[in-house]
Amino acid sequence: MNKLTIIRDNFREKYAWLLLPILFAICFIPSNRTGATNLYRLLIVLPMILCFRPSDLRLIWANITVRWFLVLCGWMTLTLAWDGLAYKDLKLFWRELNVLALFYLIFLVSQFHRERMPLIINSLLVFGFIGAMLILYDWQGVQYIQTSWQHIESARGVFNHHLEVGWIMAVLSIVALHSWLQARTFSYSILYLLALLFFTGVTFFIQARGGYMVFTVGVGLLLFLSPCKKTGLLMMGGLLGLALVFFLFQQEILTIWDKVLGRGTAGRLPIWQNGIEAINGSVVTRLFGHGLSGSAENLVSSHTAAHYHNFLLNHGFYTGLVGIVLYVGLLLSLLRKVAVQPHLWLWGVILIAMQVGFMTDGDRLLVNPSSTMLCVLLPMALIGFGVPAREKKVVGWMEIMSLKHLGLFVVGGVFLVAAFLGLSQKVEEGSHFDGFVLHYGDVLSATVVRVPETGILVVDIEGWPEFFGESMPVQVAGIQRPLPGRYKCEEAKALWKSGRKFLDKLTRKHPKVELRSLKREQSGNFFRLEADVYINEARLADKLVEAGFAAYQGDEAPWCKEQLGE
Repeated sequence: MNKLTIIRDNFREKYAWLLLPILFAICFIPSNRTGATNLYRLLIVLPMILCFRPSDLRLIWANITVRWFLVLCGWMTLTLAWDGLAYKDLKLFWRELNVLALFYLIFLVSQFHRERMPLIINSLLVFGFIGAMLILYDWQGVQYIQTSWQHIESARGVFNHHLEVGWIMAVLSIVALHSWLQARTFSYSILYLLALLFFTGVTFFIQARGGYMVFTVGVGLLLFLSPCKKTGLLMMGGLLGLALVFFLFQQEILTIWDKVLGRGTAGRLPIWQNGIEAINGSVVTRLFGHGLSGSAENLVSSHTAAHYHNFLLNHGFYTGLVGIVLYVGLLLSLLRKVAVQPHLWLWGVILIAMQVGFMTDGDRLLVNPSSTMLCVLLPMALIGFGVPAREKKVVGWMEIMSLKHLGLFVVGGVFLVAAFLGLSQKVEEGSHFDGFVLHYGDVLSATVVRVPETGILVVDIEGWPEFFGESMPVQVAGIQRPLPGRYKCEEAKALWKSGRKFLDKLTRKHPKVELRSLKREQSGNFFRLEADVYINEARLADKLVEAGFAAYQGDEAPWCKEQLGE
């Protein structure tokens, strides 16, 4: 046995579990999502590739629950071929590797490090607290929130939307509650109770309704499964605490509640209807989906929804009925294991609560570091490999690290911190585009990535930073088109679909375009460009008008004039 094999085996059997706290640090500390993803690949994916042994495959495949997940991954990968291979498929392959690396890491934990889960859970709570403080600090809207009580639209790092912050804070509340119920000493009970109150407060403060759903279902289910004196005391104390908080901050709470209710359904009903129509477009799409690399963007009135805001709808759109059956089979297999193994109840509660959260949001299952990875994929892996939240034996730090290895970990820790700071700073610097101004006379070169159902062009703009110029929506200027969300007649809808297919075919043949006479359009969080688009040295607006799919601005439209809402 050579020295490299010995080092690998030692790492697998003694120190691989430390990658889970590192994963939490990667998710909560860096301020840039791209930087966090690169760190994840460097510090998690690469070590898992180096640790991999082919003999592990037999043990992994023998696990029926994990087998369901691997078959689902295989089907999702296969659907990438539905619309031909493209650059976007490579990104999705990377995401799949991210997820498989996480599952393999949990496999190593299940084999060698099960008794260390209390330390791992504590590290999740600690990094979650640090991350929450950084998120609140980065939001320069704390004072704004206190004056208007509007919910935050964006966030920090991998949690780049208030919904993702709401999800992870709700899950951290559930974990803190479980730790409090399991605490054996008074000091630990106080610490976990403070953590529970903190994460609960942040969950409410975020005003993400999906987070409220996950919190309510998760906390309620966990209390129901843990009947004891502490549960009764917590419920009574919680009711008294809520009454006191409401008495002291009645006006603020009612204002927030009105704001939450005032957002209504946020257009979910027509978005879901769009998803059902897209899935049922044909027998083929109903059974096999549009492919994981397909675009789920859809029009709701005059706004564009990024996807169908329901995980099963999105999953059905991408992978069809086959994918839905595999996903439901995976869930049933996981819940069956949870039902007969009480030490897995924490992960089962989180998984069930997240399925409720998935009713109003959720896109793809193969992801970069995100709330979906921590709140869904991590519990799935822990249940699949049967890793308990707490073993009977609790291992302390002194049992884990001998003095001869302490120096090695100090040096390694310094290196990791340097990698965090260095790479994050590099990405942060690359993300700024100082002095960026849109001038009316600018001419930009771009590559059309796709033409979604919304009929706009999604392009990568050359010379612009990745976070800004990648997948930029561009509206063709100078023309009017039969938006299906505006006109009642079927003629307009059919003309819109034909025009989208015409654009898709044309841009696949000639993906390189020029953008002239740029204008910026922004509504809330939605941002896009309007430009005079030239393709193959011809004006795209003229091509659309000549083909009968558009009319010039100010001209009489050739389709019906009866509009919705009239």
